[in-house]
Amino acid sequence: MSIKTRLDKLEGGNNGLTLIVVRPDETEAEAMQRYQEETGRNPTGRVLLIETGVSDPET
Repeated sequence: MSIKTRLDKLEGGNNGLTLIVVRPDETEAEAMQRYQEETGRNPTGRVLLIETGVSDPET
């Protein structure tokens, strides 16, 4: 299961919490922009930026 799939499942059950993974080669602002481009929406409610140091192997 990909990181994106896992995060999508977590986000669905957290009442307004948006989880965004910050890739090692991007800033938090770039991660927010990527999220907006991938989902077509702005995050609402609480936003949690996660820095794992791991890139998504699907990209």
